[in-house]
Amino acid sequence: MNRHTISLLIIFPILLLSSCATGPDAKCPCFQQIYPGETWWMYARPEEAGFSYEKLAEARQYSEAIGSAAVMVIYDGAVVAHWGDIETRYMCHSVRKSFLSALYGIHVAEGNIDLDKTMAQLGIDDEPPLTSLEKKACIRNLLKARSGVYHPAAYETEAMKKARPKRGSHAPGTFYYYNNWDFNTLGAIFAKQAGSTIFEEFQTRIAKPLHMQDFRLQDGYYHLEKQHSIYPAYPFRMSARDMARFGLLFLRDGKWNNKQIITSQWIKESTKQYSTKDDKFGYAYLWWTINAEPFKKLGAYTASGYGGHWITVVPGAKLVFVHRVDTWWDLGFSSCTKKTGHSVTNDQRLELLGMILDAKVSEPQTFPVLVPLAEEPKRNDIITLDSNILGRYAGEYRFPDDYTARIEDVEGRLFIDSPGAGTFTLLPLSPTQFIMEDINAPVSFELADDGHPLYMTIEFTPGEKCWGLAVSTETTEQAGLESVIQKLDVLTPKLMEDMNVPGVSISLIEDDRIAWHKGYGVVRADGEEKITPETVFEACSMSKVAFTYIVLKLVEQGKLDLDRPLVEYLDKPYLEDEPLHKLITARMVLTHRTGFPNWREGGWRKGGPLPVQFKPGTEYGYSGEGYLYLQRVVEHITGKSLNPLMKEMLLDPIGMTHSSYVWEQRYDELASAGHDKAGEVKPNRSLFDQANAAFSLYCTPDDYAKFIIEVMKKDRSAEHSLSRESIEDMLTPTIEVKGSHGRQVPRIGRAKCVSIHRGLGWVVGKMQDGGIRAWHSGSNGTGFRCYSEFDPQKHTGIVIMTGSVNGNALYQNLVSAIDFP
Repeated sequence: MNRHTISLLIIFPILLLSSCATGPDAKCPCFQQIYPGETWWMYARPEEAGFSYEKLAEARQYSEAIGSAAVMVIYDGAVVAHWGDIETRYMCHSVRKSFLSALYGIHVAEGNIDLDKTMAQLGIDDEPPLTSLEKKACIRNLLKARSGVYHPAAYETEAMKKARPKRGSHAPGTFYYYNNWDFNTLGAIFAKQAGSTIFEEFQTRIAKPLHMQDFRLQDGYYHLEKQHSIYPAYPFRMSARDMARFGLLFLRDGKWNNKQIITSQWIKESTKQYSTKDDKFGYAYLWWTINAEPFKKLGAYTASGYGGHWITVVPGAKLVFVHRVDTWWDLGFSSCTKKTGHSVTNDQRLELLGMILDAKVSEPQTFPVLVPLAEEPKRNDIITLDSNILGRYAGEYRFPDDYTARIEDVEGRLFIDSPGAGTFTLLPLSPTQFIMEDINAPVSFELADDGHPLYMTIEFTPGEKCWGLAVSTETTEQAGLESVIQKLDVLTPKLMEDMNVPGVSISLIEDDRIAWHKGYGVVRADGEEKITPETVFEACSMSKVAFTYIVLKLVEQGKLDLDRPLVEYLDKPYLEDEPLHKLITARMVLTHRTGFPNWREGGWRKGGPLPVQFKPGTEYGYSGEGYLYLQRVVEHITGKSLNPLMKEMLLDPIGMTHSSYVWEQRYDELASAGHDKAGEVKPNRSLFDQANAAFSLYCTPDDYAKFIIEVMKKDRSAEHSLSRESIEDMLTPTIEVKGSHGRQVPRIGRAKCVSIHRGLGWVVGKMQDGGIRAWHSGSNGTGFRCYSEFDPQKHTGIVIMTGSVNGNALYQNLVSAIDFP
């Protein structure tokens, strides 16, 4: 008999004695309750605890069908069933509030917090300030979500904002409203009264005594939205197996082994119902009570978080139920992931909990056999990197949608911190490849020749990379145009490769001249012909702005009035059955306020129904159809079709020699192909044989740069030039725009917008430095994406044209990285 066998023979009877069932219906002579130690104990078979394996399997099948990420079922202190990823630290969302409730109980018992103190007595105010009535709310009111303070708050959902009562509509203590202001302010009050952060107190007072296996200080952070309130939310991340320990603490009336962590009085007081939400739920002190049967008679209550997170305690069944959902898609990284939002409803969770309770079909064994809960094997591909390698990644990285992630090297470990998501460890797989802990997203860094990082990518969804450009402390003014060109030469080929963009052409403008231009890649992915400055692309929606220029020239010539209904210029109505279209003016077209959709059903060539969706002039709605309508009016006024008119009035006079609003035979040799998402040539490409002011311009970046220079130049004396007054009108912010059609490429420093508007044709941004920027992008279904932007004060600009549907991501990252113009 070997020593391991002897050890097992000694330990086994101890396990049997110490792990038997306890409570009023206990059938064994021992009195020691089961608690997890360094790991959880699990019933060797569910039947040991009186549960049906088959019924639990049915519950698991239902759970997986509704999208649960992890489930744990604890009966009388040991695991009876679990599935999913119980070790991953998912976001807790509003479960955080029940954690805070527990901490309040500890400090109330120690005399550090008086629940009847008011906001006035505590010196609590906000921005904008609280009223004298609101300051009468006491801590107890806030715990019950009955404060009467309906101030905006951080971390509110849209549903919460819509449901929030008007300020002053209810006195403190008289009305229940689930209120993030109450919960966030409770966090601030607690930190002040306890003299420590919520997360430090949770770690010291709860996580350590309960031997939580996964929780760390970095798994909590403060989330401030100062535009709403001075009080931050306090999100937690936690694993299902650690949540289950918290639930067991409450099931055991605040006692853990032989230590009273929370008083039984607080457990009772904080989980007692004080308000009724509906026939299924009520509210206690930051806990929800469950009123639906059979749960109510069992005394069930739950900590509940957005998306489907639950820690449910069922005292009458000696049960703890933990339910998790993968809600990473709804955090600060959401702009970088294509994950679809998913949640598990209250009804689905109640159904699942009911199935689990129904699986209890008999009494537990007198001496149930317990085994340690098997641990998932840790990754074996994690390596150790020298601190010099890790240190080079430290700094800020600019991602789309205007947020910045910070990388820090702390004592030989790399961390990424992002607003709205918190801090995550980056585990190294190679000198440039990492994995983001918990989210399990691959992270990689691209380095310049000197070893410094150019950008990082995060792959939240397989095959969908998000680029974060390394933010330089050196401004464009300090670096000069040469530095911009160097960045473009390094970044462009790398981004093209990563983003499956076969060809790119770029022109830079400085001092009203084309200061630099270059082509990268190939005309066709299946060929070898290189992109050159003479390669022609589709300018897509940037066609609209060039057309706007000749519209304003016709206004100067007295042939068109921006504010006269366009229908008055025609022999008959443009649309027979849409009377509202008679209100549309040229100014409405150029600022996208016609009421038309972007394109009619079936496309403009088929001439299908074209509805007016709102009264013209009253709202913003991006529309190519509006430009087509104005084109027809211009053609009627001048007696010329669009393409020869554009050549006569703009393209030829300013030297746009490669440009045309219709396909020309010479483009067979000059034009780039369009490419799909995979980087392959799009088949059966439509070649525009009919001019369309909204999208059909063929040109090079240099040609379009000449147009931008024409707009910016000081000398307005040429016959083809618009007057200074017309240019100012073109670039005057008119209607503020929000959403995708008004979004600026993510920028840093002085190039960041205060607000975004439509001028005449151009998108116009009011900038932090007091100036303006004008830009326009373009996207055609034939496989082209392009972008142009200029600074009329500094007389600088950029034009980027790509033959790929992935070109928008490329130009966004490039412009953000170089911070030019």
